Amino acid sequence: TGGLPPAGLPDMITRILSDFPWRKSQRWGATRFRWVRPLHRVNVLFDGAALPGELDMGGGALAFSATSCGHYFEHGDDISLAGVASADDYVGRLRDGYVMVDRAERRAAIVDGASALVDGQGAKLRVNEGLIDEITGLVEWPHALFGRIEDGFMSLPDEVLEASIRVHQKYLTTEDEDGRLTPGFVVVSNRLADAARDDVILAGNQRVLRARLADAEFFWQEDRQAPLAEALPRLADIVFYEGLGSVHDKAARLAQLAAHIAPAIAGCDGAAAGEAARLAKADLVSGMVGEFPELQGIMGGYYAEAGGAPAAVASAIRDHYRPQGPADGLPATPEGLAVSLADKIDSLVGFFGVGAKPTGSKDPFALRRAALGVIRIILESQTRLPLRPVLAASAAAYGFAAVDDDLLAFIRERLRVSLR
Repeated sequence: TGGLPPAGLPDMITRILSDFPWRKSQRWGATRFRWVRPLHRVNVLFDGAALPGELDMGGGALAFSATSCGHYFEHGDDISLAGVASADDYVGRLRDGYVMVDRAERRAAIVDGASALVDGQGAKLRVNEGLIDEITGLVEWPHALFGRIEDGFMSLPDEVLEASIRVHQKYLTTEDEDGRLTPGFVVVSNRLADAARDDVILAGNQRVLRARLADAEFFWQEDRQAPLAEALPRLADIVFYEGLGSVHDKAARLAQLAAHIAPAIAGCDGAAAGEAARLAKADLVSGMVGEFPELQGIMGGYYAEAGGAPAAVASAIRDHYRPQGPADGLPATPEGLAVSLADKIDSLVGFFGVGAKPTGSKDPFALRRAALGVIRIILESQTRLPLRPVLAASAAAYGFAAVDDDLLAFIRERLRVSLR
């Protein structure tokens, strides 16, 4: 601009940085300052030069500077930002240091690079937007590498493979034209392309994945050695919540409540719903769910099926946590709807009954989500469920004298939210 910076500009920038509303933040060292990641530099330029000023870290200060850095491995030298004339100039200087500043550019590089590799293998990239976003935030210079899964592991359920590959290793998975998982994966390296180094990186990642899949295969074989029902007594060792008994107690309550709800749901087999509810939590003590907690319910469905349970029972167990959010579908069967309603209503009545209610933005037991799940199931399945008697039956199963007065109002408020 050719002039002097406004006198209050450094203080204003410091306040903006100090008050920045990160969803998650951290402190480090002896400082009290919070940021999404530890700060090493604060680049603030005015007319191409560092603005005089500093950021108070609450235990030290970080002076504003006109020096940045490139890729940690690929460009060890500092990058001068002196004389930067525009945002494009800044982006270009960092790119020369092998840092893609633009998040959209990094994301496109990941998707395009991975897709090209997978297409060359006769498959398609299974796009998981959340995982791609996460990887985008982890790399500065993405470089995709294609690896293969040993054929012997492909007999594992898709959900187990996905949990091992995508959730735990953060690899992208591949599929065929029919959407079936294929024996390939893409790991996104944060290095420049180098054939010899790429081979080492890929071999290391394949070795780690092989070990994880071998563990999953062991649990898959081991967990199916005994009927799912034999796991039920072990649920007595897991406390559901203080004052609400064990998970074994919850399973017994769910069996009663699902059978109570079943007549209100068209086509629902009450006996199957009750049996599915009784077994719904049994996989919590399985080896697979111990290793991959995100598979609870899903593995119970597989294990029930392996033990000869009717399809309606296995499907209801598999689906009983659904819907887990606005983008998730409802359980696929009437029995699944009954068990899901029973599970959510049992939690709502129980936690409200012992005073563990959501307060402000805090909802540690996801009771708002549970209430919205109940509402979605009732509305979208067009079920006419007399809610007061069902809540009363749930309260009686706990031994409560009555349903907490705030619960119906809480559910009504969630209904208002869902209808906006």
